[in-house]
Amino acid sequence: MKPIHILIFLLSFVILSCSEDNNSNDDNPHSDPIIGEWQLNRRIVWSSLEETYNPGDVTYKFNTDGTFNIISIIPEVDSETLEYEIITDCIRDPGCLFGGSPSEILIFNNNSRNHFSLLNEDTELFFGQGYNDGWNYYLERIP
Repeated sequence: MKPIHILIFLLSFVILSCSEDNNSNDDNPHSDPIIGEWQLNRRIVWSSLEETYNPGDVTYKFNTDGTFNIISIIPEVDSETLEYEIITDCIRDPGCLFGGSPSEILIFNNNSRNHFSLLNEDTELFFGQGYNDGWNYYLERIP
């Protein structure tokens, strides 16, 4: 009987060890693909007004703690630290109560809802409020 108890104990240990490895991302709720540094290239409003930026003018740094830093060397853009989260929801209808189709939304400081997508093998980031006559931002990942 003792060999069976030892075998059960070893199997339990192996199973628990494997499940702990699989849940390692639970300790870090922000393992989002946008984590890292991004260069702001341009922003557009109303499909007609476009502002472009030089490399190094404005950098967005998304952190694992749910914050991001805007680092600017130009006076037109303020440097600041904000909170963010990515959720799946309807952009204009939180909870999709009126039958909309949910998509990924980037939320800043718990209230600014932005369309969001990663393009070109996650090297380009797009987010914005063009749906609400706001700015759309186009960034490129800094390697």
